[in-house]
Amino acid sequence: MDIQILVVDDDEDLIFLAQQFLGMQDEDFHLVPATTGQEALRLLESNEIDAVICDYYLGPGQLNGLEILEWLRDQDSDIPFIIFTGRSREDIAIQALNLGADYYFEKTDDLGGLFSEIAHHVKSVVRHRRMKEVLHESEERYRSLVQSIDDILLVLDENNFIVQYHPSENDVFVTNPASIRGTHIMNILPSTMAESCTRLAEAVRDTGERRSTDYGIVINGEQMWFTANLDLHENGKYVVVTLIDTTKRKEVEENLRQAEAEWRHTFDAIPDMVSVIDTNFRIMKANESTYESLGLSREEIIGQKCYEVFHDSSAPIPDCPHTETAETGEDAVAETSDFRNGCPFLVTTSPLFDHDGNQIGVVHIAKDISERVQTREALQASEAKFRAIFERAGIGMSMVTLDGHFLEANKALQDILGYSREELLSMQTADVTHPDDIAKDEAALSSMLKGDLDRYQIEKRYIRKDGTILWGLLTVSLLRGENGSPIGTVGMLENITQRKQAEKLLREEKERAQMYLDQAGTVILVTDLNLDITLLNKKGSEVLGYNEEDVLGKNWIEMFIPDGEKESIRGYMSGILAGTLEPTKAEEGPVLTSNGEIRWIEWSDAVLKDENGKPTGILSAGPDITERKKAKEEARESYEKFRQLFEQAPIGTAQVDLEGNIFEVNPALSDMLGYSRKELVSMQVQDVTHPDDWGTEAELNQEMLSGERNSYSARKRFIDRNGNVIWGDLHVSMNRNEDGAPQSVVGMVSDVTDEVLAKRELTESEEQFRMMAENISDGLMILQEDSLVYANDRVTEILGFTQEELSNMSYSELVADEEKDRLLKSIQKCEAEKRGTQTMSLWIKRKNGSRRYVNGRYTCFEKDDGHLMKYILLTDRTDEKLAQEKLKRKEKRFREFYEKAPFGCQMLDEQGCLLDVNQKWLETTGYSRQEVLGVYFGEFLTEEGKQRFSRVFAEFKERGFVEDIKYSLVKRDGSVLKAVFNGQVIYDEAGNFVRTQCIFRDITNVSKTNAIRERQQEELEDIAHMMVHNLASKMRNISNLVDLLKTEHSDSTIRKLDSIAYHSAELLCEAAELAEEPAVATRKEWVDLRELARTAAATTIPNEIETDIDDLPRVLANRKKSATIFENIFRNAVEHGQPNRIEVRKEKSNQGTSIIISNDGVPIPQRIRDKIFRRGFTTKDEGAGMGLAVVEKVVKAHGWRIYLEPSDTTSFRIALGHLGPLA
Repeated sequence: MDIQILVVDDDEDLIFLAQQFLGMQDEDFHLVPATTGQEALRLLESNEIDAVICDYYLGPGQLNGLEILEWLRDQDSDIPFIIFTGRSREDIAIQALNLGADYYFEKTDDLGGLFSEIAHHVKSVVRHRRMKEVLHESEERYRSLVQSIDDILLVLDENNFIVQYHPSENDVFVTNPASIRGTHIMNILPSTMAESCTRLAEAVRDTGERRSTDYGIVINGEQMWFTANLDLHENGKYVVVTLIDTTKRKEVEENLRQAEAEWRHTFDAIPDMVSVIDTNFRIMKANESTYESLGLSREEIIGQKCYEVFHDSSAPIPDCPHTETAETGEDAVAETSDFRNGCPFLVTTSPLFDHDGNQIGVVHIAKDISERVQTREALQASEAKFRAIFERAGIGMSMVTLDGHFLEANKALQDILGYSREELLSMQTADVTHPDDIAKDEAALSSMLKGDLDRYQIEKRYIRKDGTILWGLLTVSLLRGENGSPIGTVGMLENITQRKQAEKLLREEKERAQMYLDQAGTVILVTDLNLDITLLNKKGSEVLGYNEEDVLGKNWIEMFIPDGEKESIRGYMSGILAGTLEPTKAEEGPVLTSNGEIRWIEWSDAVLKDENGKPTGILSAGPDITERKKAKEEARESYEKFRQLFEQAPIGTAQVDLEGNIFEVNPALSDMLGYSRKELVSMQVQDVTHPDDWGTEAELNQEMLSGERNSYSARKRFIDRNGNVIWGDLHVSMNRNEDGAPQSVVGMVSDVTDEVLAKRELTESEEQFRMMAENISDGLMILQEDSLVYANDRVTEILGFTQEELSNMSYSELVADEEKDRLLKSIQKCEAEKRGTQTMSLWIKRKNGSRRYVNGRYTCFEKDDGHLMKYILLTDRTDEKLAQEKLKRKEKRFREFYEKAPFGCQMLDEQGCLLDVNQKWLETTGYSRQEVLGVYFGEFLTEEGKQRFSRVFAEFKERGFVEDIKYSLVKRDGSVLKAVFNGQVIYDEAGNFVRTQCIFRDITNVSKTNAIRERQQEELEDIAHMMVHNLASKMRNISNLVDLLKTEHSDSTIRKLDSIAYHSAELLCEAAELAEEPAVATRKEWVDLRELARTAAATTIPNEIETDIDDLPRVLANRKKSATIFENIFRNAVEHGQPNRIEVRKEKSNQGTSIIISNDGVPIPQRIRDKIFRRGFTTKDEGAGMGLAVVEKVVKAHGWRIYLEPSDTTSFRIALGHLGPLA
């Protein structure tokens, strides 16, 4: 397995050696180097790291190994962490273990052996971590599996009483599952279902085999279906009943069954032989006509080769259309008489494709053309007899088969129709007959064939070759064969076009003459110039309710016009008489009848004139449209009601024209698709239909247009405005006019997206259930009383016993001796209540004598026969338990070290109260342990210290550590001791405060001089420690590189040795500068600082950098040490700032004289400005980090101060104070 290891160390040489030695241990190790804490954090965030090997000390000003470990654990990461410490650094090791380190190692000179041991531990912890991750994922899958079950489960005892019931989410049988245990199944399920389950349960107990059946029951008025699966329980007595709600599936199956039946009925109703044949010539399906025509049974046809069945041949016949279609994928037609029954057939074949477009077979249709062939043969036999008469006839003559094909046509017929003989013989009579006359011709032929007529004669229209239409008088009689059966017809055609034209002219004249009479069905009224009535026809009298003689001479306006309309109508009639207004056509107007009813007439008016053209009156005529007007009003009201229902309908509704354009939608459809009405009425149905569903819908629409269907229903996908898929149940119907012609389409759709998605989620859930069931990771045991009756494979892995061995053992035999009493008490508590659950952790014994630590969940319940059933779920926690015990041992070692420490140690809680102190603390202060525990630590300080402690302790908790904090402690005898404190904050795994740990040293008896010497000594010790750390590391690296050279000569290893030697010398020189501070005070003289600065610039600043040095003062100083101030600052500017100009100037103020050293190069970043004077801080890969530390130490030794100016450029200010007159 590939293992990515992050190696963190400020010593690049050690990282190089780690790569060499770990690479020798295992080729699967891949090292990722980091030389700083920040770089390590970045790599941990951006890379898949399997383990971390980290040095504790990573250089001054840098995050140390404990801080990296703490950050990692704060991220809830369990990446294995191994930490390096120096010799005798047990305190670091203890802190690392408290923070969650996996291992710690002391650095040794034998790096090869050290890294060999590290490699072993890395592989061990990484393998353990990966196993934990797999186990966790498996547990999550199992938890999801259990939560996804939604079937009803019943467990029946020997007498069919319910011992366990698991309800479904929408249980229709039980509302309180917990209350039905011990209830007979007959009292829970419907009687028919319960009786059937009882019978099947007995059969399962007898045979041990599963039994299944389906039930259809009515619940709350709704038909529901269930499938019951009955299985024998492992104990051989109980029966597990699974009830699955199959209502939806039944509905789908019923729809499929009906569709299959309809298809089969249609398939079998086809009179021709129809079959489906695969590409290997085997017949897959055949209709009833096939069986009847061939006289064979289904078994003799289905699955057999088509050429064997149809042609009684051992191979495909020549020019077989099936072969052609199978090879080309295109339709084929052929006429053949090679069929088994000897009849001639016209065979049509078409390719059959699957959903992916692959050809899977051929549809084969064979039409019996025996009659056609017989007719053709009979006509050929009598052709000679009729040929002479036929050809010489002066009228058109033809011979036609009974299905309308021309067999012969004489010259006269050719001239009449404009076609040649060859052209006519390739046509049918319908091809030259006007479409409107075909039905009439076919009806007459049908009557003649039935025997109702010996012959028939009709007038019909023909279409000539040039497209002109002619009228013909057709006389048709039957041609009969030798047995008297009709075999065709003989037709004689006389061109009567001219006669028809004459008849048309005559008819038109008659129609014009009849026009006035036709108006008799309308109201006809004549008024004179005074608008008095001079004529009223019979229809008018009927409408008005008067006899004609009763109204003649009466004024039309005054007697028959309603009051509100009199003036406007009088003005209109006077106007047309005067010629100022035009007479209207089809204008609606009201009239008043004799019974006071108002009726409406659609008037058309004309002015009557004499022979001189003068008006004599008005002729008005029009139909009574009262009923029509009422109907229109009712239709309008009906439309308004329809419109209201349309707008308020809860399901989406749309009206669509015959081209698929949407011209009306209701709000429900707009809401469903997310489009406004205005947007939808500018779209087509195809625009909102899923592309994969449009083909089927287009075919259904075409079937409605052709009259094959008047409506259809389908489930389809829509695309809403946001591109989302919406599932809908669609019902479409065709609107037709009075003549039955299509006008528009109405579609109604219900949103069933939730139902479709729910079904899809159910399918996915079932698949997840199947996968998870195969990967359960916990051990499961079932016990009756104290005997084990079942254990899964995981239990055998944990315990080491086989299934057979476990079946004969008591659970007490599997528990460690010291655990038996505790387990017995826990189980007795659970069993006393006859049901319940207990959870415990305990040690168990394996077959090989080893022990495992497990978490056990114990559940029991009492069966009807009084026996206790017990279920135990085991989770192996051995590795975690061993890790906990190891941690306890480490804590014990830490406690022993804490108590025996030669310096005072204390622990404080979050409020600053003492949690614990060690013996040295008590001896130093004189208090007893009882006097100090729980007391606020500030109470043991002087007043000044008490006030300062409150502030410092808050900062301590925020920063996480304190260094060199001085307090004055009041001892029990009242005396005061001065102490220096160092400490850190301890956090738990969640990052919460736990306690502080501090140590202190008594510095009461140290004098000022000794304090100075002590400080110098401490600094020298720090330098020495750093030197020891750095030089020792380099010496170890040199030693190990030499070992490498012995086995493998490498130029890179030699270059490493050379680099380490050079930097070791440089480190020694800079350390010597720091160690010589005391010489400053004893070797002072008057020094010209300008001269020193110029000399330093000449040796450290390249010529291309401009230098400007001001007139600097003379001071009493150590010449050699003062020169290092300028040299190191100049060198730092050149190496890091890369400036164009360096400037040194003098500045005076009330605070005294200062020297400003600045450059215009790259400024020092803000984040490191407070670190630049620390010993060991450097931004160079090979730097020692002492240059500016030397500067600060020399400046302070002279009694001066140095600091970095807060500006955008790099400017160092050296404050010299007030100088005397000699300066």
